[in-house]
Amino acid sequence: MILIFVISQCKPTAKMSKPNLKFREGTEKDSRFILNKVTDLARFMDTEDMVTLTEEDFAKEFTSENKFINLLIAETDEEDSKFVGYAIFFPFFSSYSGKRLYLEDLFIEEKYRGNGFGKTFFREITKIGINKGCYSMEWTTLPDNDIAVGFYKSLGAINKTETEKWHAYYLPKDVFMKIANSSTMSITPKIKFREGTEKDSTFIFIKIVDLSKVSGSDNLVTLTEKDLEKELKNKFINVLIAETDEEDSKFVGFSLYFPFFNSFYGKRLYMEDLFIDEQYRGHGFGKLFLQELSKIGVQRGCAGMEWLTHPENNGAVRFYKSHGAIDKTETEKWHAYYLPKDVFIKMANL
Repeated sequence: MILIFVISQCKPTAKMSKPNLKFREGTEKDSRFILNKVTDLARFMDTEDMVTLTEEDFAKEFTSENKFINLLIAETDEEDSKFVGYAIFFPFFSSYSGKRLYLEDLFIEEKYRGNGFGKTFFREITKIGINKGCYSMEWTTLPDNDIAVGFYKSLGAINKTETEKWHAYYLPKDVFMKIANSSTMSITPKIKFREGTEKDSTFIFIKIVDLSKVSGSDNLVTLTEKDLEKELKNKFINVLIAETDEEDSKFVGFSLYFPFFNSFYGKRLYMEDLFIDEQYRGHGFGKLFLQELSKIGVQRGCAGMEWLTHPENNGAVRFYKSHGAIDKTETEKWHAYYLPKDVFIKMANL
């Protein structure tokens, strides 16, 4: 499952004549302007001190060889065009349903709110998503943002924090760096990590289904083995596999992960799955996985890690919190939303 931030500052404004919109793809030249808007949003939410993203970091994401974020800017369709709003989004991977779109930010300038531009943005983003092979979209918002919540639900969005009880966790930068730089524990049996490939897709797919059964959510798995093989082959996602370090090596566990973008902090690592085979649980291998993932994240320029888990998964919750993870659904009240595939496609075709 995937986490996102939609930061909405929705407040009805006086009606004005509705201008026509044009969309364009943002570039590094827009970095300063958009970062100022992100800071304005954070100030409105009284979280300005949380914004550590710099203009240089933001611009770098547009010029990187491995660029993965999209910035969509809306302007009035006139000679002296005016800024209307922006959205930051990117493709991500769900081990239950495959490739999806992740909406990080959606912002409409105050004087243009109440004119249906939010829905226009959603329609444009879903069309882009389908062109990228994505058939659903996720984001998060605060439950006390009544206008945003009402808007999302009117589109057919589902609050999966309410319906499926998912909570969002993260490792702050200082904890992330500390884990990455900590000395490796000596555990028996010794294990070795390797990067998974499309050749591992059958085995990993079976483990994903097993994992979904443990959480009672196997009915939600629409991912196919062929989908998983394709995305591993394209290196859209990464799989880290742990095996015993011996001639007749045995499977210990795996983690699906990928980089993503947070408009407050910049590039982070997202941990989609972490699975330890039952016979190896309780021996410290979970910590070794966190260490290895943190090291990989640091090498890729990430400054933290995020994931979702169930609050009733007591063992996982204790493990994550013992390593400095913060439940931001608990502390900051973020709720996760998504557009189901049928709603997503319908929106794109409006």
